[in-house]
Amino acid sequence: MLSFSKFTFIFYFALTFYHISLGDFVLFDDRIDAQQKTEIRYDVPNGCVVTGLGFRAAYDNITTMHCRYHRLLPNGRLADPKEVHLGSEPEHACEAKVILPDGWVAVGFGAAGEPEWDVTLLRIWARRLNADGTLGEMKTYSDGFKPDRGAEREITITETDRILTGAGLRFHQNDIAGLYARSKRILNLDERHRRNLHGFTGRAWVLDADRIPSLDKLDSDIKKFHLGRIDLRFSKGGSELHDNKAIRALSELSASARKQGAQSYAWIGAGSHETIQELFRKFPYLTGVVVDMAELPAGQQTGDVLRKLYALCHKAGRRLCLRLDVCADSNHVKIPPLVRSLPKDVSLIVPFDEYQPEGCRTAAFNATGYGKRDITIELDLTGCPTGPMLPDVRMNKHTSRLTQAVLNGAKGFIVHANISDHYLPDTFNAISLYALHRLADNPFQPTDVLWNELSSIRYGAAANEAMAALKLTESTNDLIFRMFGLPVLWDGRKISSMAAADKRLQRYCKASSSATTKKVLHELLEPTDKTVERIRQDTETALWLIRQSAASAESAAKINPTAEVRTLIQALERLRMAALFWQEVKEAYLLAKLYATDGAPGTRTAAEVSLKKLSGFAEHQTAMRDVASMFKGTDAFIVSVENWLKDCDKTAVLPRNFACVKELINRRLDEAAAEAFVEILRSDRFAPHLSKHNETIGDIASSLNALWVPSKTLRVVRGGDGRWQVQKVGGRWCWVLGQKTPCLYLNVPGGPLEPPADYVLSFEYFDKGDWKIYFHYDSDYPSNLKREYHPVGPLQLTNTGTWKNASLVLTNCRFASSQNNDADMRFVSGTGAYIRNIRLQRK
Repeated sequence: MLSFSKFTFIFYFALTFYHISLGDFVLFDDRIDAQQKTEIRYDVPNGCVVTGLGFRAAYDNITTMHCRYHRLLPNGRLADPKEVHLGSEPEHACEAKVILPDGWVAVGFGAAGEPEWDVTLLRIWARRLNADGTLGEMKTYSDGFKPDRGAEREITITETDRILTGAGLRFHQNDIAGLYARSKRILNLDERHRRNLHGFTGRAWVLDADRIPSLDKLDSDIKKFHLGRIDLRFSKGGSELHDNKAIRALSELSASARKQGAQSYAWIGAGSHETIQELFRKFPYLTGVVVDMAELPAGQQTGDVLRKLYALCHKAGRRLCLRLDVCADSNHVKIPPLVRSLPKDVSLIVPFDEYQPEGCRTAAFNATGYGKRDITIELDLTGCPTGPMLPDVRMNKHTSRLTQAVLNGAKGFIVHANISDHYLPDTFNAISLYALHRLADNPFQPTDVLWNELSSIRYGAAANEAMAALKLTESTNDLIFRMFGLPVLWDGRKISSMAAADKRLQRYCKASSSATTKKVLHELLEPTDKTVERIRQDTETALWLIRQSAASAESAAKINPTAEVRTLIQALERLRMAALFWQEVKEAYLLAKLYATDGAPGTRTAAEVSLKKLSGFAEHQTAMRDVASMFKGTDAFIVSVENWLKDCDKTAVLPRNFACVKELINRRLDEAAAEAFVEILRSDRFAPHLSKHNETIGDIASSLNALWVPSKTLRVVRGGDGRWQVQKVGGRWCWVLGQKTPCLYLNVPGGPLEPPADYVLSFEYFDKGDWKIYFHYDSDYPSNLKREYHPVGPLQLTNTGTWKNASLVLTNCRFASSQNNDADMRFVSGTGAYIRNIRLQRK
């Protein structure tokens, strides 16, 4: 007979061999990784993963999309492969198509297009799905006419437990102009996870003490939502404690909650013994107090103070709970040791925001962070700044948050039930509230089924259309109120000032250990025109989604013309106004930040235009009372941007660097001036901004004694295909032409010559290579002789590796500034040329 140990070994070997796990494999934490405007997009069915993609473009559109997917079985195997064909020509062959090998799953994709309307590259990043549910090393698969070229748009999911579940593309002007990607995490659900799931029983609401609904309504909701706890949040000064009417109402509320078996806590922002004792006297049914650590003075955030508060609660037979701040906004290095020093029956409320720095994400829920104690996660059902009067149904995010909390051993959730003067169950976001309570019972349940059930209850026959309108609002709100997915300009109450937004980004950057996140944060801290354009595209995508939502809402109104559905239409119109308003907020912020670097007058003017539009929005805020919070802080924000722009008039980095070069030129420090000039031209930081200063760069180059003897009859011009570089070659400073910068443009000041005249152009060149340097000038010859680009030369290089002198005779010169950049002549060599000491003399 086999011994037990041998049997166990063979059993586990068999499990591994047959790709079976003791747990169940599940997909959860649904996330949109890229949300750009697309012509075709597809999300695979629940429980499935992408294993192949194909695309075709025609007439400036993606007309064909093929998507292959597999179902993930509970034992971790991929089965039931299917392929769907979409688009205006769904059955057409794809120009680029990648089908992954068996056992591999997609974790990213990218594409590129070229004339005439072709997808010339499709690239998929993939990982092998291992027997234990982990994903292997990333590998790249490419297809198309040019499989080795770079992608114009791409997305790779760097986390090693996420799999692609949705994809889409847009083709525009012979380029891939938009990309959509969705992913889910994979988990081997073991017995420990199941125990944690069964222990997630807490259901709690927070009510502002001065804005509680009627007792009958609250009693009904406690029963309906199976609430086990009601918290009362007092204002910072606790003025409600001196209002007899408020005291009676709160006392009745806590008594009623206790009668139904629910606990009640009082939230306070101070550690005053007198305040707590007064609470216990006036509200005899209180279970305990919640001390908001974010509002507690720094001097009271000590172990001694908190232990005394605990002793006071313990003596009165009450409990102490601490509400912690978001990691990015608090000293999360100091707080965990402080909490660990407290007795184990001190419970915690931990905010679970979408954005949490990696350094504190796990510490919030494990023994090494705060110790083993009851932890309740705090959720915000209305993440959009305008509060619950705009739809913000975040069911997918609730699923990911709840699942993460459950897996890490949290005991329940708490949600703010009256926000912006509205009682949450009476708003659009009531469906979010219902979903939250249902998902808490099983965060792994298919959300599509839950969507359909809840929307049918709320919208009746119009459920499908109404829910189609609502489902897009999660992505829409993220695109409107965030930048690259991060909260930047909204602090939860009002628009932040320039300084406050920068401070928040710096904190995020300091706390983050992710290279990808740091790259995004750096782009927001030091934006370029490309950053502004990407944010603008996000707003365009949001408006595109709103148009789709509005169409669905209109269809719902035709099916079921009730007041509730018509209100949804009105809310979507307010959401559209929010998109337009926040577009200007973000543009004003980014342009002001951009101006701090480039100092370009055009950037300043664009920022001022956005500020003017913001002022116009704010003037009409009285007509939009339901979304008035959207405008809070507008005036202060505008002032902060105006002051920022004034400061940058003197401190903008690039103009200051140009001024330093000019000062060196004036002091005849030729070598130092050339070196400083070259440092600017080669700077990665300044590269995105140089085109706005082509005139200044041309002026400096025309004044550099190291390059030539400056002349009043000839100026150097920069721009377009004439973005030359400066370099020291063979011991001499010179202009450098090459493949990406093939031209050196020159201009003769003044108007066209009357009559035309002949000139001699002399110059030095470094004789390297065996190709030719071409020269064109603006002449008075007929058009068939290339009037504006009349050729002369060319100059043949002989590869001697020495500096040589040359001259060209220019006849019948007109010099009417007809070439690119309003120039009169140019050197051309895409293969390479080194030129200096150019002189122009009348013949």
